Amino acid sequence: MTMSSIESPPVPPFYSIRLAVASDIERIARISVIGFRDSEIFRYERPRHAEFPEDAVTSFSNIYRNQLLDPLTVVVVAQDEPNPTDTDGDPGCTGASDQRVVVVGVASWRFPETSPRQGQFVVPDVGDPRPAPNRDLCQHRLDLFNRITKETETQYFTGDNICDKLVVHPSYRRRGHATSMLRWGQRLCDQDGVDQGVIPSHMGEQVYLGLGYSVIGEMHVPDDGIAQGFTQRVVVYRARGEAAGEA
Repeated sequence: MTMSSIESPPVPPFYSIRLAVASDIERIARISVIGFRDSEIFRYERPRHAEFPEDAVTSFSNIYRNQLLDPLTVVVVAQDEPNPTDTDGDPGCTGASDQRVVVVGVASWRFPETSPRQGQFVVPDVGDPRPAPNRDLCQHRLDLFNRITKETETQYFTGDNICDKLVVHPSYRRRGHATSMLRWGQRLCDQDGVDQGVIPSHMGEQVYLGLGYSVIGEMHVPDDGIAQGFTQRVVVYRARGEAAGEA
């Protein structure tokens, strides 16, 4: 982790999670595909995933590589003991006897341009991007979804932290990993006095609502003549601030 030239604010305790490092990239990319592939967003953007299953892994690896380099982003991972019953074909999830813990989840947040944490979580030397054929991807739908998301974030989240990614491998769900990562993000907001916005998938929405996020709007993705459109809720966590958190 590198720091900006101005002294950065202290970081909340990590407890059971940690900051992501360069060696996590391929692992968290694969977890993201396994964890996201049943979501309405993934199916909409990547209609040919079954034909080209590795293309999404490459794409996500480049996404996380860029996030680790981004001075306005932080990426954390959750770990657990290997699950010997995992049959997803990911070598990192098979419970190999020489692994005491494996990465099982990932979350990332983007900070506003004015954040005092700019540059605090940059991870250098993440390697070069991998060639990404993206044969599974519908570029038109991706561009449309990204445009609508950007417009929605501008409308609701200006000046806020934004939760960009949250995913836990299916074999390790219901063990508190998503909660642990989100709680850390909330403590960061409380400490900085900055709200946090997110546009969750349908499958993840209840996790946020159960941790005190409030619904403040909706985002509509229209039909494109082939794929059915969908609606996602827009939710926000209101920072309590350090003083309120101590009350």
